Amino acid sequence: MTSDNVHADFDVVIAGGSTAAFAAALSAAADGARVALIEPTDWVGGQLTSSGVPAIDEAWHKITPPGGGEPYNVSAIARTPANITPNFLALLQAVGNPGGCWVSRFCFCPDRFLERQLLPLEADAGEKLVVFLDTVVKRVELSADRRRVVALECMSRTPRPGIADRGYDRLPSADLADWYSPADSPRFEKRAIRFEAAAQGTTVFLDATEWGEVLALSGHPYLQGAEEADGALEGSDRCGQAIVFCFAQELHPEPVAEPDRPVKATELGYGAYRDRPDAWAKIWTYRRLRGKGPPATGDICLQNWGYSAKDREGGNDFPFGYLFKSRADSAAETTDWQGGIDLDALAAAEDRAFGWHRGFAARRRRASIPRGSRWLRPCSAPATASPSCPTSATPVGPSGSTALCCGSPT
Repeated sequence: MTSDNVHADFDVVIAGGSTAAFAAALSAAADGARVALIEPTDWVGGQLTSSGVPAIDEAWHKITPPGGGEPYNVSAIARTPANITPNFLALLQAVGNPGGCWVSRFCFCPDRFLERQLLPLEADAGEKLVVFLDTVVKRVELSADRRRVVALECMSRTPRPGIADRGYDRLPSADLADWYSPADSPRFEKRAIRFEAAAQGTTVFLDATEWGEVLALSGHPYLQGAEEADGALEGSDRCGQAIVFCFAQELHPEPVAEPDRPVKATELGYGAYRDRPDAWAKIWTYRRLRGKGPPATGDICLQNWGYSAKDREGGNDFPFGYLFKSRADSAAETTDWQGGIDLDALAAAEDRAFGWHRGFAARRRRASIPRGSRWLRPCSAPATASPSCPTSATPVGPSGSTALCCGSPT
């Protein structure tokens, strides 16, 4: 590795990919630290942008104390401006809810939020913040006593000339292994980058990845999955929250022809909304990114519709597999790290997204994926995916996934 690819002059090194990663980077830079942000995709912002979940998840519920009494209105507490970080609230209020979505007070086109809100903040940080786009963590080096991270080795990729959409023209399940491979490929040129602790040993390393990769690579204990409410203490590390591959759909004035793709997904439907006469319109406006009033030509919506276990049907939500490999399999992968992701589960979530797009679009044969949209990147969050319908669809990504363009390419 050449000296140009070794960095030992950062006060803070953040392994990123999440919304928290960008927030931490801005905060540290504002306090005067020199910060390196390692971003797996080419969009900072995590859930708000590259993960394709721009509808801000606010609490809806109330909690009744165990002994009874007046319930706590968690929804009202969460929406009180005094309880929201002021600068984050200002960003959200600046973009608002241009699609009139009803799942949140704020829902917007990810690319617009990136360009108009996040990138100006990155620019304001100046030389204090250096963002390494399209870069993933490959290896973690610990101190002799294994108590401190002293270096991160990463792989950076550059799409070769002629590769469409800056390398986001394929589904994540097809490209993820290439992201982590140190070898040049037909699609990407690779460069190894090493981030070392400063000579005085004061560098702070933060794991703000979507997938907890630094933690997994460190060899330290961690938990994942779910525990039984009453039963075995060890729980299951292969049973956890559903994932969803999100996508955007655009409503067109005329039917749109799309490539025929075989789909294996089953149990697709409106779920709890299946008996509602307004089900299609409600789902269309659920996370709509652009448009007002009833569904209309030119609308763009983000598809992230849940699965109902009771009704045994649902949208692109994928509760049939777990995004992460077992802890044992992840530990075995640390010698050649590839994200610790179950690519079969990810591919199945992508397949379900296509199935949902096709079935949902069939009800309105003018829907499709917007031109200029890209595949989004995978992430593991309470939900995520891509769009289409006389509608067309544009894949965004799994919650965990890739990036969505509303309209023209960025």
